[in-house]
Amino acid sequence: MLREAGWRLEGGRLVNDRGRVFEFEFLLPGPDQQRMILPYVHALRRLGIDSTLRLVESAQWINLMQTFDYDAFVQGHSTSQPPIMMLPFYFHSTAAMKPLTYNKAGIVDPVVDALIARAQNAVRLEDIVVACRALDRVLLWQFYHLPLQRVESARLVYWDRFGRPAAEHTAQHQQTLDFIDLWWYDPARSERVEASLNVR
Repeated sequence: MLREAGWRLEGGRLVNDRGRVFEFEFLLPGPDQQRMILPYVHALRRLGIDSTLRLVESAQWINLMQTFDYDAFVQGHSTSQPPIMMLPFYFHSTAAMKPLTYNKAGIVDPVVDALIARAQNAVRLEDIVVACRALDRVLLWQFYHLPLQRVESARLVYWDRFGRPAAEHTAQHQQTLDFIDLWWYDPARSERVEASLNVR
């Protein structure tokens, strides 16, 4: 695809017929995203694509995002399930290049618009799933978004320092609501946690 678009490798760098180097910048709002994007940056360099990271503080990030002053950026998508209510804000052409929407890729595609309408007008869950899967394929095929990572399930680490008393007591809250106090400190369990942390 790069060759068809007029790009070729020259001295380990990807250039076009005008001698322009293929390069772009990733805009990052925080250092925690560097861990996610650096492997991708290294993979791009193997293709001869020179990409850099630009870390900005929150106010600058908001300004650059609202004025669309970026080449690429890292951002997660959190939507409701099913996601039909959020689809227009993320992908519809009416939301393209507008500061307060999430269509930051500037997607203007009648196929995407039609699939969003189909998902929103569906009355059965099966039809919503079909429309959303088709939309997903179109978006990935056009490379508007590149999935970098995915966590299969939530990971949770906790310290088992708590127990339950022999008799649970309810407490009065503003004289109207009874509730059970959910947290009780258990010294024996806490000692077990401390002992496991001190194991060399």
